[in-house]
Amino acid sequence: MRKLVLAILLIVGLLFMAGCGTTHYTVHMRSGEKLTAVGEPEYKKDANVYIYKNTKGQRIAIQKDDVEKIVENLD
Repeated sequence: MRKLVLAILLIVGLLFMAGCGTTHYTVHMRSGEKLTAVGEPEYKKDANVYIYKNTKGQRIAIQKDDVEKIVENLD
């Protein structure tokens, strides 16, 4: 019985961790370049820029006019 409870707790814990992963987005630039954002890019209307964190943890700002589209990675 104890092993069954431990197995259930382990499975629930693994499912919880899988559901809390960070979502990545691909930013398609008008130049053809593709950038990876960790988390959803934030649009700053007053400055007309998107701000995002790259895979190295750096905060990057890019002009909205240079962005073609932003797509959530579903994998």
